[in-house]
Amino acid sequence: MLVLTRKAGEAIHIGGNIYIRVIKTNSGGVRIGIEAPQEIPICRAELMEHEEAMNAVDAQWLADSKGLECSALVSNGQRLRLPR
Repeated sequence: MLVLTRKAGEAIHIGGNIYIRVIKTNSGGVRIGIEAPQEIPICRAELMEHEEAMNAVDAQWLADSKGLECSALVSNGQRLRLPR
């Protein structure tokens, strides 16, 4: 992991077309802006983790209720395999 210090108004450039700019800082957090192509998904990590957990619960419920092996598509594009 790369850790950088930035002040309000300063930015980070990632790849050829992604910019992360510090908009405002205060004692409780930081407000950032992200400029990226529309086809690049941007989501808060806690929402992605919640979605992955819900997919796993749904897949387990299906496996338990039908007695069949099933898989759930998690948000990173990989499939989560659950035993029968």
